[in-house]
Amino acid sequence: EQDAVKKLISKITDNGDTFQFFFDPKVKNPPKYSKKMKTAYKVDPNKDEFFSLESLVVFVKSVLKSKAEYIKICMDAAVKRVPFTQRTGLLNYLRGKDNDTRAKDGTPYKNPHVVYPGDKLSKTVTASDEAEAGAGTQSDKRQKTSDITEVNDENETTKKKKSKKSNVSYWENNEQPLATLNSVLDCSNKTPIAENCKPIWTAFLKEERSAVSRNNDGATTTKAKFGTPIIVVPAAATSVISLYNVKDYLEKGNYVPSSEARAKSPALVSEVIIERKHPSGGLMKYKVVNSVRGFTGKHWERVVAVFVIGPAYQFKGWKWKEPAEIFNNCQGIHVYFDDVKLNLNVRSWNVEVFELRKQTRNKDKIQAHRIWESIDKFMYDKKPYLLPQ
Repeated sequence: EQDAVKKLISKITDNGDTFQFFFDPKVKNPPKYSKKMKTAYKVDPNKDEFFSLESLVVFVKSVLKSKAEYIKICMDAAVKRVPFTQRTGLLNYLRGKDNDTRAKDGTPYKNPHVVYPGDKLSKTVTASDEAEAGAGTQSDKRQKTSDITEVNDENETTKKKKSKKSNVSYWENNEQPLATLNSVLDCSNKTPIAENCKPIWTAFLKEERSAVSRNNDGATTTKAKFGTPIIVVPAAATSVISLYNVKDYLEKGNYVPSSEARAKSPALVSEVIIERKHPSGGLMKYKVVNSVRGFTGKHWERVVAVFVIGPAYQFKGWKWKEPAEIFNNCQGIHVYFDDVKLNLNVRSWNVEVFELRKQTRNKDKIQAHRIWESIDKFMYDKKPYLLPQ
C-alpha cells in the first residue's frame, strides 16, 4: 500500500495555486485545477459544505503519516482536515471501491458524504443559525434539514428537459479548458515560424542598422547595441575546440587540432576576437573566452554559446547551475571526432552535436557553417538585442 500511495503522490504536481494530475501517460499537459475548488465530498453528510481539492490532496499525501503529523500539516496549510472517523470511507471513495459495494437488496452503495449525479442539495439549519436570526430557544438547538426542491405540476417531459439543462450548466461552470489561445500559439515546433520570420527580421535590421563604421578594408562593421556577443570554449588545450584553434575554424572553416595550433602559437591567451559576415549584412565581432571568472550580470547577458566537452565540472562557477537552465540561456554546442563515442552527458543535454572526421578535412567548412546557423538561430530567438543594429 505504501508503494501505491507514493506512486499516486508522485503523479500530483503542485503549481502554487493549482494542481495537475498526471494519471494518464497519454496526456502530457493535463488541465490545471484550482486548489480552492469544491469537490463532491461533503464535510458532513447533513450539510452542504464540501471539502476543497487542496484538503483532499493534503489528506492523500498524509495518509501514511501519524495523526499528529497530519493535523500539523493541515494547520500549516490552513485547510480543513478529514476526521479520522471518515478516513476509511474517503479512501474507499477515492479508490473507487464504493462503486463495487452493494447492499443486501442489490442496490449500489452510496457514500453519504458524496453528492452523486442526480442528487439534490439540502440546506441544513443549525441552532447557531437560528440564534443569529433571533429565533429559537435552547430546546430548539437541533439540526433541521429541508430539501430545496421545486414542487410544480410540470409533466415528465418538461422535468427531463430541466434536468438536462441543469446538468449542462453544471459542466459548463466546472469545465477546465485543455488549451488556451496562448498555449495553442506556443507551439512545440518553432522551426517553421523562425524560418518564415527570419527574412523579415533581417530586412528590418538592414533598414534600422546604426552605429556603422568603416574598417581598413572598406568593409562595413556592425555593432550590437548591448555589446559584443560572448562564446565560451573549454579551457583544456587538448579539447577539439579551444582558444588556440577556434578563430581559424569559425572564421575560415579551417580546422587544425588544438595541439598543433598551440605548438605554432604557444603564447597564453585569455580571449580571441572573431569576425564574420553576418546574414543581416556587414562584419560582426564575437568575443571567445575559456573562463567565466570575473563575469558580471552584463557579461552573462551577452553569452550566446558554449562549446561543451561532457563533464559537468566545465560549468563550475557559472551563474546558471543546472544544464537545463544553462542551455536555455545560451546555445550548447558539442564538436567531436567520428572515431569517439558520444559522451553520455551530451546525449541527455539540450545541445547541438557536430561530428568532424578524424582523418579527412573536407567536411570542416560545412560543419562550421552549421555551427554559425545554430548560434544565429539562438540569438534570433532568445537574445535579439545582441544582433547588429
